[in-house]
Amino acid sequence: MQDKIYSNLQVLQSKKGMVPPPELKNIDNIISEEPSTQEDKFEMFNKWCRDQGIYLPKLEYPAFFEGGLIGLKCTADINHREAFAYVPYKLLMTVGKAMSHPIIGHIIS
Repeated sequence: MQDKIYSNLQVLQSKKGMVPPPELKNIDNIISEEPSTQEDKFEMFNKWCRDQGIYLPKLEYPAFFEGGLIGLKCTADINHREAFAYVPYKLLMTVGKAMSHPIIGHIIS
């Protein structure tokens, strides 16, 4: 995973005029915080979600299911048309963002 992140970052930096987003400029800090256990990995992800403004009022992560599956679990009933996940726009991969991206935009247009 660490090598893939570096590889992708190097591709971005090698493109003329390409600058990684501000949160990736100091990638050494991100990947140096390797979780020591699976629980640490989940806590790091949950903290990142909170720091980014993701709000999941009726969902719990991680949830462990039969067969070793890991995912989200509802902690309360979700009513019809009730929002159960709030994700800031800056984190969404929209068609518009993808099409205007200098690397992947030409693939989907």
